[in-house]
Amino acid sequence: MEKLDDFSLNLLTNDEVIEVNQDPLGKQATCKQTIGDLRIYVKELEDGSHAVGFCNFGLDVVDVSYKDFEKLGLNGRYKVRRSLATERYQ
Repeated sequence: MEKLDDFSLNLLTNDEVIEVNQDPLGKQATCKQTIGDLRIYVKELEDGSHAVGFCNFGLDVVDVSYKDFEKLGLNGRYKVRRSLATERYQ
């Protein structure tokens, strides 16, 4: 772990990311939508909520303003928060 960059170390040690990854329901996130280099993953959690991950596989910064949650199979009202924020990706 001593050779990891700051982003990777932050990702691997982020308590919220670990909590979603280790959710007791044990379901894997699935890619529900691809927009260019951006992939959107959804994971059902044990408490009935869902985690949504926006993953940029490109080299350029992506400005995400997303409202099409119905395309992800999600309906209703949501509490949205950012679990992983780094200077590199803000």
